[in-house]
Amino acid sequence: HKTIFGYDDNGAAHQQELGALLRSKFMVRHASEEVMNVPKQQRRIFLLPPVEVVLSAENQFVKDNLDALISLGKHMGKNVSNDTDHAVFMRIIGEAILDNVKIIGSPAMQLLFTQFSMIREQTGLAKVPHIIDYVNLKSDDGTLPTVVFGYHKKVMAKLKEAFPDWSFVVGGMTAKRRAEEVRAFQEGETPGFLGNYDAAGESITLTRSNYLIAAELDWRGTQMIQVFKRIKRFTQKRESIADLLCSARSFDALMAENCLEKIKNIE
Repeated sequence: HKTIFGYDDNGAAHQQELGALLRSKFMVRHASEEVMNVPKQQRRIFLLPPVEVVLSAENQFVKDNLDALISLGKHMGKNVSNDTDHAVFMRIIGEAILDNVKIIGSPAMQLLFTQFSMIREQTGLAKVPHIIDYVNLKSDDGTLPTVVFGYHKKVMAKLKEAFPDWSFVVGGMTAKRRAEEVRAFQEGETPGFLGNYDAAGESITLTRSNYLIAAELDWRGTQMIQVFKRIKRFTQKRESIADLLCSARSFDALMAENCLEKIKNIE
């Protein structure tokens, strides 16, 4: 557009020519790839087949914690009752966690969120066979360099069993060992990279690959952005892709949707 519409200091509407606007005190924000010449990144949600044990666990969780979930919903300004659909409660608890609602830390809610974290781990473990199949497909059985991130230690351990020759970075490693695992991947000595969010989500470069699989999601949008940036650095010469793997019809998919929206807002 050649003109920008706005208001002056006295509240009167006016319009400015673009050149005049850029000479004024206004600030213009740009996405990082526009000013730093970093290739773009595509982020996609991929639905894995629904896992019955996960769906059953989520339904039971709502039944066992209905009063607490109603209390949480009302605290967040939602119109909920005993007849509210279970999927609504799952979305509410996801919004609470993603938005860091203060009530999460209250003693009355600690048991609720502790139980919910156990379901999240159960979900991750139930997804593992599907994750392994997906990684094999996308990495062409390990011939294409691929980066895979997860959250839970048990999930990461199972992925390491499935891909024993891949670089592997999780919590508890020394800085030297961590650096060696990253170096081996970047220099082509290992076919892929497995990392968990807290140990490998920042301060490393994995640009040998332009493809990342988020086998599980982190609650924090800022953390997910950091993970996506491991393959989107100045040394990356290609556009990159990040796939978020979710169990269909479960909270997993709701979380991915909310998380990507939050990331978009942050960026």
